[in-house]
Amino acid sequence: MVLMGKSVSQLTKGIAAFVVACIFDYRLVIVAVLVFPILAITLHRIGKKVSKGTKASLSAQQELLRISSESIQGLRAVKVNTAEQVSISAFDEENKQVIKAELKVRLMRALGSPLMEILAIFVLGTLAAIAARSIIDGSLDFDTFLLSIGSLAVAGGSLRPLAGLVTEIHAAEAPADRLMSLIVAPSEEDEAKPDLSKHENSIEFNNISFTYDNADSPAIQNLSVTIEHGQRVAIVGPNGSGKTTLVSLLPRLLEPQEGSVLIDGTNVNQVNLQSLRGHMGVVTQETVMFYGSIESNIRFGSNATREEVEK
Repeated sequence: MVLMGKSVSQLTKGIAAFVVACIFDYRLVIVAVLVFPILAITLHRIGKKVSKGTKASLSAQQELLRISSESIQGLRAVKVNTAEQVSISAFDEENKQVIKAELKVRLMRALGSPLMEILAIFVLGTLAAIAARSIIDGSLDFDTFLLSIGSLAVAGGSLRPLAGLVTEIHAAEAPADRLMSLIVAPSEEDEAKPDLSKHENSIEFNNISFTYDNADSPAIQNLSVTIEHGQRVAIVGPNGSGKTTLVSLLPRLLEPQEGSVLIDGTNVNQVNLQSLRGHMGVVTQETVMFYGSIESNIRFGSNATREEVEK
């Protein structure tokens, strides 16, 4: 807000100085205006580089945070497998990318004002050269020339904060795009659907296929399996074989690209999401403890009584 207020103030002063310069000698103003396209193109290119660098910096910071979180959360595995150096190397490499992207952004943002000043000096020098002959011939009064040049200098100087505003706007473009992608993302439940009836018959995975974004191969491909009511099933396999992915399809944590998941013949996509998940009890691979008492953690997500919790 401070930068915006200052920019508005400077813009008002610049417009006033520009009008005064036109009153004194419009011919010099016309010559000065010719440099505006060059100025606009320069600021636009700097802004694009700032925006691109900011996106790269955010992406690198995201990857750096992922590496840090994985190393800290899996600290025991890192130590047992003597993989400390691997984790350090991965962190250092990504940290270099963060520093490189940040330096690029800072350089582009720092170039804005100096380039504005260089262009202003170039314009003033050009105007002085053009006006020199007119002053010698007597067709242009020297005092009028000084007043006109002074007014243009004030108008040009007032544009300096605008260069900072342009780079700030472009720098904010990348995080704003990320926020907007979250804001416009569809919610899990976007329409009223009927509740799921009590489970009595079977759970069926019908020709299921699922591929994660940016994955080279599908996690699950053309899988069909039927589990009868009351039947106990263990899904086993090596890491990456799709066990967690398959189970995640049942409460619709993931949506299959092909096939369908049926409970008693009803497609889980056609029932109320809260009702669907209310029929399930889940124990995740990771132990998660929320702030509060043991009782509140056991009761988490339900309205169980104290007696039900103790059972």
